[in-house]
Amino acid sequence: MKKIICAILTGTMLLTLCACGTKKTETSVSASPSPETGSAAPSETAAASPSASAETKTLASVLDDINAHMEPGTAGSGLKAAKLAAELLDWAQTSSLSTDEIKAQTVAWLSPKGNDEQVAFAGKLGAVNNAVGQVTGDSGKELLQEAGVTDSLYPWSDEAAAAVKTVVDTVTG
Repeated sequence: MKKIICAILTGTMLLTLCACGTKKTETSVSASPSPETGSAAPSETAAASPSASAETKTLASVLDDINAHMEPGTAGSGLKAAKLAAELLDWAQTSSLSTDEIKAQTVAWLSPKGNDEQVAFAGKLGAVNNAVGQVTGDSGKELLQEAGVTDSLYPWSDEAAAAVKTVVDTVTG
């Protein structure tokens, strides 16, 4: 068990290192002065930067919600998992992040947490992932209604399911 956890942590640290290197490059490009005005150009780089930043915050907030509100094995956890699954799928449906960007952002969110918290989160995400399978199935709409989800982007695309799978695979290794 310790070897598996060490391998997961090593992989996580490696991905974090790669993610940090990518973010530095993006920051230096968007903050570079325009040769014409002498100040930061509000053109394409500025337009792309807030979008990527908003998606980072959105993924992080969804992961924060899962971490804070999912309690596997407790009363009502199935309905909570369905609600959180809809939130994660909604994020994935609207995200334009690539698979590598999703991995990097997930690792960046998970890395500061201690080993015990990472293991606990993997269990919480596993419960939400099971609910993803249920809400995307034949009786998904009924389950969402039972969970009180009325404003989701149901039905979700295959790309959204793939993005969720990327998050889950990144956390669980």
